[in-house]
Amino acid sequence: MSTPAHTLTVRPFQPADIPSCLALLETCLAGGPTGRRDAAFFRWKHLDNPFGPSVALVAESAGEIVGLRTFMRWELLCGTRTVRAVRAVDTATHPAFQGQGIFKRLTTEALEVAAADTMLVFNTPNDQSKPGYLSMGWTVVDDLPVLIRPVRPLRFARYAMRSRTALPVPNAAQPDCDLATTADLPALTGLDDLLEEVEAARRGDDRLRTRLTRDYITWRYVDVPGLTYRYAAVHEGGVLRGVAIGRMRNRGELRELNLAELIVRPDDRRTLRRLIRAFVRAGGDHVATIVPRQANTGVLHRFGFLPLPGAALTLTTRPLPGLPDDLPDVRAAESWAVRLGDLELF
Repeated sequence: MSTPAHTLTVRPFQPADIPSCLALLETCLAGGPTGRRDAAFFRWKHLDNPFGPSVALVAESAGEIVGLRTFMRWELLCGTRTVRAVRAVDTATHPAFQGQGIFKRLTTEALEVAAADTMLVFNTPNDQSKPGYLSMGWTVVDDLPVLIRPVRPLRFARYAMRSRTALPVPNAAQPDCDLATTADLPALTGLDDLLEEVEAARRGDDRLRTRLTRDYITWRYVDVPGLTYRYAAVHEGGVLRGVAIGRMRNRGELRELNLAELIVRPDDRRTLRRLIRAFVRAGGDHVATIVPRQANTGVLHRFGFLPLPGAALTLTTRPLPGLPDDLPDVRAAESWAVRLGDLELF
């Protein structure tokens, strides 16, 4: 199957296109975070997102979808200012149509659509897609090191190398975990007060970050189809002091517990230690996380977290014309305060 690029039609994505888009993504990118391409997950990500429906275009040839480009809407905070963003996520070109400029055409046209109400694009490309983004004006912000805390060191050492590249297994049951599921997290007593205090402390921080709200946490960690997130909470004197959120997954022969969020009142190191201890004891072979380079990682290091050699999430960005001139330089690593939960699923 092949056809010249000039016979292609580019048009906006429609919900009726979901089955064809899923088939294309499966062909090009395998099964995704859950191990299979699922309509419910696609809708959660691109249609039910609290930041708004994704910017999405498809390339069509003879009535068949052969290309897909999606920019998932996101909102970041810089101090108290909202920075409207999109993140370059699902993109695919059918193998028979590769080399015809479809990726570039879809991306260029999607950027034009996004620029109407968006200030910047960011994403975490892999080694295969990164060169294409860099050639279109993206900049590498940072290679965020993955921090690992082995819980069973001998088992971790035995399987770590071949488990690093293991893909999710379709329809595989998620491994057991000693932490509670997030089903009741939105109703947790004191959650709103905790989030309000944490956000208030960050208002003087000009690093780009995702705003933590009950609605966001519910969408991100409770409503996500096909995945089960877990949490630990610390109460003292009837006050919710902190919450940690993550998910257990099989990575090859290892059970990895991702530490996606650490939500703790400022300077409360005792709560931070208790939450980390809860994750270390939750039943995984190791715990994995990332933190901003400018963050104080002393507590994590004292609990045995160390950078995993050669493992990092590459954060890239592309400013759009609507980005205010008086914001910090979004191309600089010190301008970002992203967490694993911001990046690990998208």
